Amino acid sequence: MSAAILLHKNWRTGLLHALGLAQSEAWRVIRLWLPLMLLPLLYFEVALLNQALYEGHYFDATVIGWEQFLFESMPSQTWAEVAPYLWLSELLHAAYLAYYPIIVVPPLILFIQKRYKAMGQVVFIFMLVSLVHCLIFIFFPVQGPRYLFPAPTAGDIEEGWLYRLTHWILETGSSQGTAFPSAHVAVSFAQTAISFRVLPRWGWPLVGLSLLLAASTVYGGFHYLIDALAGATLGLLLAWLAIWLLPQLRSY
Repeated sequence: MSAAILLHKNWRTGLLHALGLAQSEAWRVIRLWLPLMLLPLLYFEVALLNQALYEGHYFDATVIGWEQFLFESMPSQTWAEVAPYLWLSELLHAAYLAYYPIIVVPPLILFIQKRYKAMGQVVFIFMLVSLVHCLIFIFFPVQGPRYLFPAPTAGDIEEGWLYRLTHWILETGSSQGTAFPSAHVAVSFAQTAISFRVLPRWGWPLVGLSLLLAASTVYGGFHYLIDALAGATLGLLLAWLAIWLLPQLRSY
């Protein structure tokens, strides 16, 4: 009789322990992945918020003025015209689409490796960069050249599969008024910076990919050149701030 009672207690204890582990693991998944899943909702709200604030006014004229003052041209309108090569266009549009793996792959690798603290750092930096950009987009909305000028079609670049895929994605899922600074460039540079700390083997490949991505935003006519430069600068500054800030937050 006592053996049966002991067996029952052990079985119940084991079941509760297993349920506790399952609950803690489920909470960890939610805590680490939920911010990445919810951010697109905020991104799509930005277009509504900046229109409500400025009644449809955008600051492209200001940014174009900066662009022409600094570069005496509009690289987003001229680069594809002087280099209308299908191979170059497809390479750069592939780099532009790499933005999505740049967001997901580093935290996924860290999650698989059960390096949850490092994954939390990557997610924190991504969220910080994204939220700062959303605030800028609300109070200083810029449409970017994609909304104001025709897409580059020099040579046969519009025949490229990746060219068509990129434009289809942007036409179905972009949010107006989110051009300056380029969040694509900022996030990719921030992810690169933190990768040197948590995934050092990925650091230099991400440097090359981020530079190609920054170039793609201008070549494809998605951003002004100053958007890409401002995005890279802001992304690196926010990554440095987050890397400094994380230990401070853990001390409280």
